[in-house]
Amino acid sequence: MSESLDTRAPAAHADVPPRRGALALAALLFGGAGIALWRSTTAPAAAVAALCALWVAAWCALRAVVRTPRRTFALRAMAVHLALGLCVLVLEAGTLAGVDYRLVLRQPVVAPSRDPHYVPDDDMRYVARPGWRTSGDRAPGNIAVICRVPDPEEHAFDVAFDARGFRNPEPLEQADAVLVGDSMLLEAYVPEGETVPALLRRGADCTAYSLAHTGWGPGEELAALRRVGLGLRPRAVVWFFYEGNDLSDLRVYQEFVADRKASFRERHGFVQRSFTHNALERIVTWIGKPRPDAAPRSGRLVRDGVAQNVYFMQPPQGDGPYDGATFGDLAEILRAAHGACSAADAEFVVAFVPQKFRALGHLLTYAPDSEAASWKPTDVDERLEHAVRSLGAGATYVDLTPALRRQAEEGELPYFRDDTHLSVAGCAAVGAALVPVVRAALAAHAH
Repeated sequence: MSESLDTRAPAAHADVPPRRGALALAALLFGGAGIALWRSTTAPAAAVAALCALWVAAWCALRAVVRTPRRTFALRAMAVHLALGLCVLVLEAGTLAGVDYRLVLRQPVVAPSRDPHYVPDDDMRYVARPGWRTSGDRAPGNIAVICRVPDPEEHAFDVAFDARGFRNPEPLEQADAVLVGDSMLLEAYVPEGETVPALLRRGADCTAYSLAHTGWGPGEELAALRRVGLGLRPRAVVWFFYEGNDLSDLRVYQEFVADRKASFRERHGFVQRSFTHNALERIVTWIGKPRPDAAPRSGRLVRDGVAQNVYFMQPPQGDGPYDGATFGDLAEILRAAHGACSAADAEFVVAFVPQKFRALGHLLTYAPDSEAASWKPTDVDERLEHAVRSLGAGATYVDLTPALRRQAEEGELPYFRDDTHLSVAGCAAVGAALVPVVRAALAAHAH
């Protein structure tokens, strides 16, 4: 009996061998994307491209192991991508309707100028939303955020902003003293009752109002003094100049004034608020980013047999333009502020706030390969003093360096080890140095 010929079609996947080429491509893409993500320090196009490569690699791997005809696989992949695309379109429609996905996804934002909790302003650049409060108990120092610190600290914070968007217990209608500055005055990691404004209220027996925000510089501070500060009819205005970044912040403000609309779009435009941008940022944040080692910019302090590492953000005046043109612009701003204070019958006090290295550097020992071992402070303190003295009557200069050095030599560190800002002890030293100055200013301008 003859054998019959089997004319049935084979199973759809019977002749589909494993795709070794697709598997090799997947491995190559996975490896390349992993290296790209490991080397990326921010979330630029390189990191986004790496994430896209990971996505393609996943599909290549799936193609290699799933025995599905090419056409069927392609149709299914197309359906998945169309569905994902529609979901993204729906989410981005929310962006057009006013949804800010930085808030929805709780995307960490370091710079207040890009933080949706801050309100853009045409003169002050930004202020906090009225009544906003932020708190936590495990925040790292700003140096530990940017660099690898082997022994970081955990900082508690509780900052409440008043109806004007500034850190004050209440929005005063009149203040004896107005304080103007940046994060060195705001001091987010210091409890409200231990900040410099609070210490001046108690020590000088006066009402004091703080006009300070992280990231501000002389430009924003002059705008705040004119719009808010002088309206409180103060008898003294204390202007805090921080040598670490006030000159570079002045450049930022000048760029902002040159094109306010472009600055707003860059920080709060559709892309910055969109789901796609913030989801990718969140993924990259979750993956983690390589950070430079903090050890080369550190020193060691030994006290009472206990050794501790102290870290620095940058060399003296390392992140800012320290040149005659920029300092000349600063001098003009100080002259304008002094003129406004004189017209309002208020003493103009300029307080020089040193970087951590200027106050602590002489107490530390350094490793042979430490960058900080060769650093030298600039003469910005002398130039600032000369600029203030040249203003004439009604202007007072105070260098806070001696007070902070004494604090460092005799007691607790006046700065946080892994942060550029003043500690509770540092605020106490500054407050003690300023109390007699503020008292004298108030007495000289008794209304």
